[in-house]
Amino acid sequence: MTEPTARVIHGMDVIEVQPRDHVLLFGSGPTGTILAQMSRHSGAARLAVADPRQFKLELARKLRADDVVLVN
Repeated sequence: MTEPTARVIHGMDVIEVQPRDHVLLFGSGPTGTILAQMSRHSGAARLAVADPRQFKLELARKLRADDVVLVN
């Protein structure tokens, strides 16, 4: 998990999630899952996750995603 976490840390530096931001993530693999958690921890007011796999969306929901979207 070191490599996905390093990517997320870099991504958080680039996108600069601020308190009250609304965040939409496409993909909930390892990197997307960590990014969702870090976005929420950074104060994102609303978090939506889109993915083509239902089981990954269920995990995103458990990790406090406000909305999940099944995409094809």
